[in-house]
Amino acid sequence: VKAFAELNIAKISTASSELEATIIGRTTADKKVTIKSKLSGENISSISIRVGTFGDKELSEGIFAKIKKNL
Repeated sequence: VKAFAELNIAKISTASSELEATIIGRTTADKKVTIKSKLSGENISSISIRVGTFGDKELSEGIFAKIKKNL
């Protein structure tokens, strides 16, 4: 969520369980951003980032860098 705030992405919804979490937001250009985190093992999680319908590699990598910085 901090990554969204730092990149001016409006948080639309969140959902979570013990094993996974999903955050959905929108960029200022109205692109949908979906981040999914899933527990892969003890103290290990996998993260999936999707921007728009066809993806935006540059923005996805920027979001990942912000998430990594905030860990």
